[in-house]
Amino acid sequence: MKNFLLKTVLLLAALIHPAHAFPPPERLVYDATWNGISAGSAIIELTRQESGFKAVNTIRSAGLVSTIFRIDDRIESVMSADGRPHIYRASINEGRHHTLNEVVFDFKGLQAETADLARNTRKKEAITADTHDDLSSLYFLRSRPLAPGTSILFDIYDGKRLWNAEARVTKRQQLTTRQGTVITVVVVSTLKANGVLSKVGGTTFWFSDDTRHIPLKMKTKLKVGEMVLTLK
Repeated sequence: MKNFLLKTVLLLAALIHPAHAFPPPERLVYDATWNGISAGSAIIELTRQESGFKAVNTIRSAGLVSTIFRIDDRIESVMSADGRPHIYRASINEGRHHTLNEVVFDFKGLQAETADLARNTRKKEAITADTHDDLSSLYFLRSRPLAPGTSILFDIYDGKRLWNAEARVTKRQQLTTRQGTVITVVVVSTLKANGVLSKVGGTTFWFSDDTRHIPLKMKTKLKVGEMVLTLK
């Protein structure tokens, strides 16, 4: 989904190696609902590469929802061994909205170069040392201590603008899943650009309350309604 995963959170001094919390390969399969209606499925995969890691998120609508608001998204994040994004690719197809971008991150020069493959244009924009993309931010967040009452801040660049993200770790909560009832840590994320809060893209996460911080459930605001992913 557009900026689906993870409009997350955090200002930090150093990044933690993502394999510390969740050694790859990891494959998470989700049921998706849109405004309470069965909407399709999503898959988030993490694999190890020679120079680091690659994460892929796909989500596709099905059934009635496809006739109302078709979703066919694929997001990739190639990360270095320390978890920083190197290349981000997004193929977003949601209703009438379509995006086909590739972003290359340069942390030495603190800039990101975006190629809009649909319009055949390029641009460079400044980033910060604490910048992630939509997908790498999910693994970054999972790597952090998630203590209720704390907030995590950082930046997200999605190929269009630099977002200031905040993730508030609100509480621990029981969640009934297919695997049984488990204790989760609830994290609510928001995005701001130039001090203005985004009306879409904010996500609430239910992470397992253990070292892996598996995202058991995610709820995200869309331009039309909201999407909920529940681990299958």
